[in-house]
Amino acid sequence: MAEARYLEAIRKGKKSAEKSPGQYLPDVATNLIDLGNLYSKNGRPDKAEASYNEALDIRRKLAQTTPERFLPAVAMTLYNLGLLYSETSRPDKAETSLDEAVQIFKKMAETARMESRPYLAMTLDALGDLYTHTKRPEKAEASFGQALEMFRNLDVTVPGQYLPDIAAILTKLGLLYSKTGRPDKAETSLDEALRIRRKLAESAPRQFLPDVANTLNNFSLLYSETGRPDKAEASCDEALGILKKLEETAPGQFLPDVARILGNLGLLYSKSGKPDKAETSYDEAIKIRRKLAVTTPGQFLADVAQNLNDLGILYFSTGRLDRAEATYTEALDIRRKLAVTAPDRFSPEVAMTLFNLGLVYQRTPKLDRAGVSYEEAMKIFRKLAETAPGSFLPYLAMTLVNLGALYSYTGKLDSAEQSLVEAIEVHVQLTKTVPTAPRTELVRVAASLEQFYANKRGLSVRESKTRVNALITKAETKGKQ
Repeated sequence: MAEARYLEAIRKGKKSAEKSPGQYLPDVATNLIDLGNLYSKNGRPDKAEASYNEALDIRRKLAQTTPERFLPAVAMTLYNLGLLYSETSRPDKAETSLDEAVQIFKKMAETARMESRPYLAMTLDALGDLYTHTKRPEKAEASFGQALEMFRNLDVTVPGQYLPDIAAILTKLGLLYSKTGRPDKAETSLDEALRIRRKLAESAPRQFLPDVANTLNNFSLLYSETGRPDKAEASCDEALGILKKLEETAPGQFLPDVARILGNLGLLYSKSGKPDKAETSYDEAIKIRRKLAVTTPGQFLADVAQNLNDLGILYFSTGRLDRAEATYTEALDIRRKLAVTAPDRFSPEVAMTLFNLGLVYQRTPKLDRAGVSYEEAMKIFRKLAETAPGSFLPYLAMTLVNLGALYSYTGKLDSAEQSLVEAIEVHVQLTKTVPTAPRTELVRVAASLEQFYANKRGLSVRESKTRVNALITKAETKGKQ
């Protein structure tokens, strides 16, 4: 067993190091790193962290007397720790470790140690990933940009060796540009990444065709966001064709990617008014992911639920309410189970599925069920908005508006008024929390409440408007006294 071998080697090395530390401690540190890598790979982050930190302590001590030899090892250990902290959701520790590694590699690069430059670029790339994950796009762009420049320079000295790294960073930059509203720059970056990966795939198709497919999928998302549905479908279709051929040669290996592309195709077809094609794509994706979830439910059940939710949206939009209800209900059951062990991730999805079910019930005689679904969704969104108001206040307001309409229709006028008034208050709170948030929804809800007062409470148009304006003013001044 690998773990036992490493532990025995470490034990023997430590014993030998008692007499000759300079000779044996470097090997002890190396074995600790290998053991940490093994623990990390096998999902034992606590043990991995302990091994890495012990190796780091040894290497720091060795670097005090022989920095030229051991500082690179210190930096690499910090890099490993940074990745581990990032993977285990400890971004502050990850940033500290990666930053220190960057500083060491930079100092080495300044002294003409060429061998440090790939590691510096690699660490900057990892920092870019961390900044992206922690929603700091400007820092992410700067780190990716530095890494890209370094890999381009390295590729000049060793042509071809660093092309995969260049393509990977170009892809990350493309996604970053897309998210930050720069589609032209995104397209330029993705286009270069795709050209590089197509070229690499000519000589090593099994290694690089999956990357070609992923870049094509990224292109399809960009084309969809920028109103080019035909190009989006063409890119997605090509990606799917590549992955299906790869799956034929290695059964099972590419099924998750095939299902992912099928789900994206379903969304594209749905947006472009091709419901039959969308349904076929969703059905095939769900079938694959159900099969995958049998052996690894923790990895694929969430994807099954997502595809079911998307299919439910399709059924609802095409008036197939019975199918929409059944599909949403299954998605809800899965998400409830997942939320038991991972509430932060899946509670929002539970709430959204409940909201969708409420929409279905509201268009059927099952109005009581609509109320129950909306009420539960409202409670979840209200709780989520306590810690992330900018993300969940809009959903809370949306649910309150639908509840108000439902209560008004069923004659529960006091409950209807209460829901619509709270929706006003929530929208005002949102504008305070996110000053750049548009007021269009507040205006729309205000109009709905004015209509309610006129139609259900018998107020004049002027009286209705005056009352609603007073409510908005009260909500805006709340907390200022």
